[in-house]
Amino acid sequence: MHAAATTEASRIRQEAAAAAAQYPTLRDACPYPFGSAQAALFAHTFLMRRTANTGRMVIYLAGPMTGLPDYNRPAFIAEADRLRALGYTVVNPVELDATHPIQDPAAPDAWHQYMRRDIAQLVRCHGIALMPGWEQSKGATLEAQTAEALLIPARLCSAITAGPVGTEWPAQECTA
Repeated sequence: MHAAATTEASRIRQEAAAAAAQYPTLRDACPYPFGSAQAALFAHTFLMRRTANTGRMVIYLAGPMTGLPDYNRPAFIAEADRLRALGYTVVNPVELDATHPIQDPAAPDAWHQYMRRDIAQLVRCHGIALMPGWEQSKGATLEAQTAEALLIPARLCSAITAGPVGTEWPAQECTA
């Protein structure tokens, strides 16, 4: 596993342990062995939904990966960190790779598996943030089209300079 993914998986596992301490019923509700990657994803999703239900805006991060060095992971991690510092809850496909990897990344249908997994997370978000180069990415374009079809608002990452207002983009943000 890539070092950044390993670090992210470790962070999410720590987040899961903290969530279990804060929400004791989480451990009972989790259908997976606690400490496993599946349990970490379960806890991560629980926290994301809990945050979404308490008024923080949850955004999905979309951008190019295929064909780029290290699948553009450093850029995804940096942008997710920047958006989190502004107050957003971010669903980052790189983090999904760490917590919920597909069975065989070399399989002929791997791209389709990634997209099914990622779009399932996108549809639960309040908005989508589009990284530079998204227009040239088959996957990011599909994610943006899915968001548009479902009336999920989109913003260019470069236009996001202020934190959210509840579950909405700030009024001064322009559309993508």
